[in-house]
This record gives sequence, structure tokens and C-alpha cells, in this order.
Amino acid sequence: MNMLQRIEHALEPLQAEFQQVLDESHMHSRGLETHFKAVLVSSQFAGLNAVKRHQRVYAVLGELMGQMHALA
Repeated sequence: MNMLQRIEHALEPLQAEFQQVLDESHMHSRGLETHFKAVLVSSQFAGLNAVKRHQRVYAVLGELMGQMHALA
């Protein structure tokens, strides 16, 4: 399973109504899976500010956060 698939799988607990994960590594590194962008719409984010939403995403990604350089 590549890093993009691992991220998608790890985000499942957020039960997103819309989820898109993009590997943007080609714009930053040569052949390494280091830079990703995630767009999520989830009812679990209702009432949360941007910082709290990001913290929720980082929490479900857990150790994967340490295996990438950037997540937008």
C-alpha cells in the first residue's frame, strides 16, 4: 500500500461525505512520497474552527504524520 492509500485508509474514521487526497510530491521532491493535500467534508467538523479541524485530521493520521514532510 502506498502512502496515499495509507492516508486515505487512516482518514476513514472521520466518515467524510467528501474526501480527496492528492499526492503533490512531484512538485516538491524527486520520486519521494512527501507532500500531500487532503480535502475533507465531514459532519464531525461541525462547529470546529480550522485549527480544531486540522488537529482532528492529524490525530487520526497519527504516526503517518511523521512519515511525510507536508500535509495541506
